[in-house]
Amino acid sequence: MDSIRWDETWHRLREWTNGQGPSERLAAQILIHEGFESLDPSHPLGGKDGGRDALCKRNGNPWIMAVYFPRGQKDYSEIEKKLIDDITSARKHSPIGLAFVTNQELRLGERQVLKNIALPLELELYHLEKITAILDNPTMAGVRKQFLAIDSGVEVPMLELQFAHTHSKEAIGNTIQLQSIVYASHEKPIPNLKQARETCGPLILPVSPLDEVNPAYMRDKEKYIRLSNIYKKVLFCLYNSSTAMAEDVRVEIEGTLSEGIHIADEPPRRPARRLLDRVSFTPYFRNHLGVIPEIEKYANKFKMSIRFGNVQPGYRSLMEEPFFLGSEKSSHLNLNVKIFANNLPKPIESSLRAEFEIIHKPSLSLKLLAF
Repeated sequence: MDSIRWDETWHRLREWTNGQGPSERLAAQILIHEGFESLDPSHPLGGKDGGRDALCKRNGNPWIMAVYFPRGQKDYSEIEKKLIDDITSARKHSPIGLAFVTNQELRLGERQVLKNIALPLELELYHLEKITAILDNPTMAGVRKQFLAIDSGVEVPMLELQFAHTHSKEAIGNTIQLQSIVYASHEKPIPNLKQARETCGPLILPVSPLDEVNPAYMRDKEKYIRLSNIYKKVLFCLYNSSTAMAEDVRVEIEGTLSEGIHIADEPPRRPARRLLDRVSFTPYFRNHLGVIPEIEKYANKFKMSIRFGNVQPGYRSLMEEPFFLGSEKSSHLNLNVKIFANNLPKPIESSLRAEFEIIHKPSLSLKLLAF
């Protein structure tokens, strides 16, 4: 084909002629891209599916996929009737929600009406505009070519950010489980560290500046131990699965820190027992020439920036320095990822997830904190 319309994806989706089987397989690829897991299609080539086109999971909870890909735009009443039938069938299987993937246009008001109809089920609508945007993402170029026969022409890098194991450095996927130890707070304020004094007969000798203790040492040590057990090292790796080099790759990751979640680009600093050592501390060493994270915090949000530079085709680039992440409560953190490169037409967007498991322990003893 010599040329295609700028909105060719939109047109080929709406005028779908490939039938039910390919539409279900395309929908499955869209949901996988959107973070759904354990996709288990029913009968994409025909047969009784028991009221669901596929079983899947989202954040560990059961969902059902339903697909509606007629040819051309249908009246809203037809779309609503199809969804009501799918909801009725889905409820037999006790899912948390229904992912409805369709090549139909839906106005904002219509989307809200459909979500109200689905209650108490969660309803995730993948309508025409939404799935067009997903399939136009550079990471979906292969899927778009397979199901819509649209070739991007000039190959662009296909980049994916994943968590990496801190020891083996191998990629471990889009979700990571972190285990933090949380010590209970002290019921009473932690006292100052007492200064040891030498005497000469009835006289109390003055303390040398070299031996003067840091009064806040016990509180500083409690904070250091607590944070050291909350924080875990985390690494990212970036994989270029295309045959095109990615030029000057930059990654931006944003998220919201709910209560109890902590993030930092360096580990907690050891407390200084002597006042003198508070002045002459050794800074945390970083190789500033390597692939390292830079974290900015504002209110309860954060933004992490990582520069990977050029990433060769088929190469997996690894962060050279970790960042530190943990939580004081059993919860999770969603990370919104944008990948930029000089030869990407637009940023690649994806999402990652950190899940936190907490082990509770009693408060640290004052005897431990004093030494």
